[in-house]
Amino acid sequence: MHLDAGVTAVFARNGLTAADFLVVVTLRRSGLPYRMPQARLMNALELTSGTVSVRLDRLVRLGFVVREQDPDNARSTLVRLTEAGAALFDVVAPDHLANEDRLLSALSEPERLTLGVAAGPSACPIRPACWWLGSCPAVPPSEPAWSGAI
Repeated sequence: MHLDAGVTAVFARNGLTAADFLVVVTLRRSGLPYRMPQARLMNALELTSGTVSVRLDRLVRLGFVVREQDPDNARSTLVRLTEAGAALFDVVAPDHLANEDRLLSALSEPERLTLGVAAGPSACPIRPACWWLGSCPAVPPSEPAWSGAI
């Protein structure tokens, strides 16, 4: 089975794309209340504002995120994971991690970590398990997508 097909199957079973799930993961890893300014999300994902808007529109329609006016800055929009979005993460993340472990079983843990670092923050969904849990030991401090915790 091709690696991409093996990974995307887990997301498809839950009505998502890998790109959708990366948005959910990024918001979840930001910590309670699982929200951040849309501009910060854009930077964390290393995507253009238009690409992020398209992803958010889809996740809003699915009920997994909401856009809110920033009470401290009228020109800024906050993106927040809904209860349904947090519950989705709780269902999909373990399935994804188990599937990823199966797909990458031929690699050692250092090789998996190297693959995750080399992939960059927007290269979802290949990540070592420690990335999803916010606990990778060899994390470059300048890498914004590696900060935070679930």
